[in-house]
Amino acid sequence: MGEEPLNIIQNADYEEQLLKYNNAPYSHCYGGGELIDHVYANPSMAAQITGAGLFHISTGCGADASANANHRYSDHDPYVVAVNLLSEQTDECEEGEHNYLATGGSGLGDMRAISMSGQWNWQYDSQYGAKCQDKGGEDWLLTPEYNLTQASSVSLAFDHTIGYGNVSDLRTQQTLWVTGNFVDVSESEWTQLTIPTYPTGTNWNFVHATVNVPLTAVGAHTVFGFKYDVPSTAANKATWEVKNLQVSVTCNEIPSALDETRTAINATKLLLNGHLYIVMPTGERYSATGVKLQ
Repeated sequence: MGEEPLNIIQNADYEEQLLKYNNAPYSHCYGGGELIDHVYANPSMAAQITGAGLFHISTGCGADASANANHRYSDHDPYVVAVNLLSEQTDECEEGEHNYLATGGSGLGDMRAISMSGQWNWQYDSQYGAKCQDKGGEDWLLTPEYNLTQASSVSLAFDHTIGYGNVSDLRTQQTLWVTGNFVDVSESEWTQLTIPTYPTGTNWNFVHATVNVPLTAVGAHTVFGFKYDVPSTAANKATWEVKNLQVSVTCNEIPSALDETRTAINATKLLLNGHLYIVMPTGERYSATGVKLQ
């Protein structure tokens, strides 16, 4: 540590990980014990590392050095790093029509059912789509996660029916929500979306609903959730059925650096950490394929 090769690495915004967990580590007995083996990580990787440590199964310093030398595999100790890799995120807006809960299938597919309380949860029915009947509790049906930072319009369309429940309770017990920075159900900041069309609650007739989503409510980790929330003391605990869900996304056109560099004569190329970037005179960066970086 402190020598020029490692200083170059550190000045490039890489951090030695073992020193975050041990302020006096050693991986070799030279000179009484030195850290001469390293693992460095840039900020995005370091955020996914949950621990780092040395296992002293090869070296032995002091009185144990000679005895250990007869049995060791190496004169260096193994260095172990624990990681919790985040799901891969894309910088590109996920444009198109995403369809879920079609009838005639065999399950919820990419949708997820999360029960927060109660005895029941969302289930799939090949005739009726997703179905939730509770004996009192809170149950969520979640879409996959979307990156909608560059979205210009977002909407949901679906068919649903509710039977048989108290008509006055439908708009508070069967609701639709969105979060732009999903963590989990309890820790995410949710925004309620207004469902414009509700069934009568007195029969099993499906109605169609289209919901326009405000762009202020979406983000890089957008998830939509159908929330079934009925008190255990409710006299009538209705069943909610949802099918033919479609999430429609239109994206802003992302300027291509490959086009802009034709007119921006001062644009430069930057090779950083093995990646080629195009830097505009204004400081904006693009990948080599023309995707604008945040």
